[in-house]
Amino acid sequence: MDIKGDQMFKVILVDTTNTHTSAMAEGILKKKLPNDLKKMIVLRSVGVYAFQGDPCTIEVESSGQEFDVDLKGHEATPLTREMLEEADCIVVMDQVNLKIMQDTVPSKEIVIFSDYQSDETINEIPNPKNHNGAFYRKVWVLLDECADNFIEYLNQKLIK
Repeated sequence: MDIKGDQMFKVILVDTTNTHTSAMAEGILKKKLPNDLKKMIVLRSVGVYAFQGDPCTIEVESSGQEFDVDLKGHEATPLTREMLEEADCIVVMDQVNLKIMQDTVPSKEIVIFSDYQSDETINEIPNPKNHNGAFYRKVWVLLDECADNFIEYLNQKLIK
């Protein structure tokens, strides 16, 4: 996972292919993380069934521009056993991957990113694949709120 020192808090963001929601979440979190937390956290998005090197879709890249997130160089990374073992926190984007992670590594801290937003009717981050630009924007807005609240959680957990 390219960890620089054991003292770093390791967070992996998990979806299925690592070309949509987990990559989007990584981009927005890296943009928003305050400098003090950036020095304490290793943040990486991965996909349970990702193909190494796959890029984000054109729709993800172009829709991210409104949120000042550049994913043009993103390359999908498959999730490995080593990543799971090293992770301090596993953040999943959807219910399917939540179940997979709970079955695979039940002793790890596993959270679903959608828990960090205010609409109780939303129980996962929807995959925008095959939707229009308005839907991509809706997902970015949701990820933006989740990122703000997840950063607050990390701040409380790591800085106290």
